[in-house]
Amino acid sequence: MQDNELSAAQGAGIKPAWVLAGLVLIAVALGYRYVQMHHTKINPLYGNSEQSPNALRKLLHKTPQASRLSLLLNLVNSPSAGLRYAVIDELGNMYHQPGRARVQPPPQVLQVVEQGLQDDDSVVRKRALEVLPVLNLQKGLQTIMAEINDPDPWQAEAASSLAVQWVERHRKSPMNHNLVPGLMNGLQSRDGDVVQFSTMALCIATGNNWHVSRLAPVAQRAAVSEKWLQWWQGKKENWKTAPGFENLVPPPVTRTQPCPNFSAVSVDGRVINRSSLKGRAVLLYFWGVGCDPCNHEIPSIEAVYNQIKGQNATVLGVVTAANGDSRGVKKWCREHGITFPQALADRRILRQFGSIEDVPDTVLIDPQGRITHIWQGGPRTPEPYLAALAQAEGKS
Repeated sequence: MQDNELSAAQGAGIKPAWVLAGLVLIAVALGYRYVQMHHTKINPLYGNSEQSPNALRKLLHKTPQASRLSLLLNLVNSPSAGLRYAVIDELGNMYHQPGRARVQPPPQVLQVVEQGLQDDDSVVRKRALEVLPVLNLQKGLQTIMAEINDPDPWQAEAASSLAVQWVERHRKSPMNHNLVPGLMNGLQSRDGDVVQFSTMALCIATGNNWHVSRLAPVAQRAAVSEKWLQWWQGKKENWKTAPGFENLVPPPVTRTQPCPNFSAVSVDGRVINRSSLKGRAVLLYFWGVGCDPCNHEIPSIEAVYNQIKGQNATVLGVVTAANGDSRGVKKWCREHGITFPQALADRRILRQFGSIEDVPDTVLIDPQGRITHIWQGGPRTPEPYLAALAQAEGKS
């Protein structure tokens, strides 16, 4: 600045050093805001399903015994799926302590766990499925039989695995007779693990030793399933079950939550946010280039994307741990035939969608801007995603 300009500035009461200091303060403030948005430590009580259980146990330890149930019932409607998972887990522990007499839970506890079966988050649904038989055996077994037909193969696999565990521990229980119709439905699943678990449970429940290894040739496994189906044709008409075991269907997912106001930068440099996707069903696929389950599942996500083209729906990949390397992501997608749009994740978007640490995670947002499904883990086939998308668009 020339002398006359400096004199004019000083005459106007502006001090160059103060201006510089002001700019520094603004920069510091903006930097602090960035840290607040992207690096603020989250309360682990409201974290994911690995963080929340430990934090909840610590909180319960500080809570008087007489107040613990009330606390859990108040927390179960938390927006945090991790906390909802932890509450259901603790309710199971509260009413089932090995070596002690079983305590009958109050009705509201059963209602909370059954509500968990209709949660939008897959880990909450799975934990509710595991806890319900502990609280109420008959309701639990009925739910296990219903969930063998769940649209989410992971939930169906969990149900059929629980069925095997039950019949193995209670080989002579008369309750096993009631499980046979549901297990027969499991034989018609498209999921090989569900078929395998259902066959194992049927062998124990009926005494028929028609079992085959999961590694056996497809034709051999199909022949064993056909043998079971022929046996059932001659039995099902006169097969009587206890009330509540007939015509079981999996509980529908009914819980929804508002989608956070997220934004992400695409690998092409465009800003993608909730507003830009408004009015469409969106499948957000959180994944990583070096993630083995993601690499196995991503062809299914690509198949979903290709099948819904031209509809009021889309797929958006959100790549974690990419460190801003959009070129690397584009190169990987090009080499593997992945064409659906991709964006780069930052800490904020991972936190907004449930403190995501492990991928894949898949989130469905309906055209009204509500989260209707969160599938944690993978790989899954395209079918559960396509079914949920159709439901979100009002086609089912």
